[in-house]
Order: sequence, then structure tokens, then C-alpha cells
Amino acid sequence: MANNTQIFFDAFTATGCHAYLGNASFNNSALRNPEFLAEAAGYLAGLLDDYRDRPTVENWLDFQVYRNESGEYQAEITVTLGGPTASFTYDSYRDRLTFDYSWAGESLSVDVDTDAGAGADVAQLIRDYAEA
Repeated sequence: MANNTQIFFDAFTATGCHAYLGNASFNNSALRNPEFLAEAAGYLAGLLDDYRDRPTVENWLDFQVYRNESGEYQAEITVTLGGPTASFTYDSYRDRLTFDYSWAGESLSVDVDTDAGAGADVAQLIRDYAEA
């Protein structure tokens, strides 16, 4: 039997989304719930595909940019609230895009590659708005 962390990555791969995932962290209750992991993987793939096909910010519920004195910034985008909560955080210093997903007491956080694939499209969209 695959461990539950692998269930998330396998479910994401099965979506056919062209994105590369990096480090991931899961709270303990999420690791015990393969259905949550598969749902989160599908949700992430759907968002990435949507932004690649239609690069728009119309479905962002909130967009906040936090800057330091050096000009680097962290941009936080809230995509959904109420049922599952989904958000992206882009860190300009590290050029890192992180997807956070939670529902009730279960949550996960996964880094999405910003150099290639659908993650690059989302990161560029965020950069365009944060640097405008």
C-alpha cells in the first residue's frame, strides 16, 4: 500500500496537469484521509489549468502584497473560502509559489515549480499584479 503522501502526488499526476510539484507538508489528519488528499490534488490541478488557459484574476477573493525595504515581496491570493479554503503565496525573494488547501481540520501545503509548466503561468500572473 502506498503511503498517503504518495497518494497525493499520484492523484495529482493522474489529473494530467502540466505542473511540477516540490516539497509538500500535510497535517496529521490530512495524512489519514486519502480522499482529502485526492480532492486537494484535483483542486490544485484544476486551478493551475484554469490559470494557464485563462490568465485572469477575476476569481481571486483577496490579493495582498507585503513588501520589505529591499523591494522583495510576498503576495497572497485567496481563491476560495467557506468550503475548502485555497490560496497561493508567491515569495519574490525565493521565487517560490506555494499552494495551501484546507478543509475543517485537514490541511496541506505544496510548493509549485515557477520555472516550467502551469506553475510558471500562475507565478507570472501574480508577479504582473504585484509589481504593477
